Amino acid sequence: FFSLNGSGASFREGRPSCCRTMTSRGAVQVILSIRPQLEHEADIACTRLRWEAGHGQPQVVLDGTAFVFDEVLADARPATGAVQRQLMCGYNCTLLAYGQTGSGKTYTVGTAANADGGIIQETMGGMLQAMSALQDAACEASFVEVYNEVVYDLLAPSEEGAGLRRLEIREDAQRRVSLPDA
Repeated sequence: FFSLNGSGASFREGRPSCCRTMTSRGAVQVILSIRPQLEHEADIACTRLRWEAGHGQPQVVLDGTAFVFDEVLADARPATGAVQRQLMCGYNCTLLAYGQTGSGKTYTVGTAANADGGIIQETMGGMLQAMSALQDAACEASFVEVYNEVVYDLLAPSEEGAGLRRLEIREDAQRRVSLPDA
């Protein structure tokens, strides 16, 4: 889970012209990132995905069934373009990486150990560069992991200095869920 919020008058006023066309797309966009095959997977029988542009939207065909997405990334590039465009238009963006162990969540999202970076590093780098040209812009980011029903802050180490800081999930009077310490 990764959330970014853009705000500031000139941030909204100076948004790219592409923002006008984004409102016609759905509120939720699904982007499939296909990680490269690992060396040891070449020797075992792995299911091969075939993706193609069909009816104006990319789709992935698996065992004869087509799954349609807003965007399919079949190479090593992260999905930074879509996220960064939304942020520059003033929208809140949430990235949810879901899948079984080894499916490429960490590869796609990115970690400090990943020299190529991922969506987080690429998007934040692009956002900070774009924001530096604006007079009044602000950006807030949360980067958390939900693992075995426990939420961890990936931007702050634990107070004990070992591992990640565990976050408490709160609910306000309107029954909205939040992570106040993230």
